Amino acid sequence: MKDCPFCNIVSGDIPSYKIRENEEFEAILDICPNREGQTLVIPKKHYESDLFLIDEPGFYERYLQAGKAVVELLKKNLNVERVALVVEGLMVNHVHLRLYPLYPNTYLSIDNGEKADDEQLAKVQQLFTWKEKNN
Repeated sequence: MKDCPFCNIVSGDIPSYKIRENEEFEAILDICPNREGQTLVIPKKHYESDLFLIDEPGFYERYLQAGKAVVELLKKNLNVERVALVVEGLMVNHVHLRLYPLYPNTYLSIDNGEKADDEQLAKVQQLFTWKEKNN
């Protein structure tokens, strides 16, 4: 979809800070994070925001497995014990998992933060050196 920012990220028309991808999903750093390492996991195929309308055999399992793999990367590379998951699509009409690293002694808000500085996003992206192509 030409007017979908996430579809344009997947196609390469909009730059992103990718930390993982496979044939079906892409994980990118959120450009408006309210905490360092906040990540979005998006399907490469466009799906409307209402996750429960997706009627594709095996999709939910594959999507959550992709999300789980990203959670493990966040835990390892950001040194956090837990990561919160919100499935949403309120701002962009393309279903996405939003992953929030849970740092000690911090309050979790799902509000967007300010647009992050590209230099800071690139610095966080460099923490993720592992890339997978087939899972």
